[in-house]
Amino acid sequence: MSNELPPIVDEITLNELRELLEDGFAELLRTYLNDLDADSRILEQRCMGGDAEELRKIAHKLKSASASVGAKRLSAIAFELEQMGREDELGGAVPALMRFAACAKATREALKAAMD
Repeated sequence: MSNELPPIVDEITLNELRELLEDGFAELLRTYLNDLDADSRILEQRCMGGDAEELRKIAHKLKSASASVGAKRLSAIAFELEQMGREDELGGAVPALMRFAACAKATREALKAAMD
């Protein structure tokens, strides 16, 4: 198994979305980024509150939404958090949450640049 990190954003996915959606591309990314902000706050609350099932649910949503817009690394970290919630093993959740927050910042910057 490779330890190589997935890209912050997958350019192939972004280009496919840009071609498919044309004028709706920027709106899709804006919607994703708005949801990311709100869902990230919920993720943090669930993590810090020790609510494994709710952490699993919000992490699953973030994993899927991130993958759909090509935010591969963020999706991978959300998957880790989802698994922690599923297994009710939140011991490593805070470090994963910190990685998620840092990656979310980089993802926001990359997706905003893609809208230009």
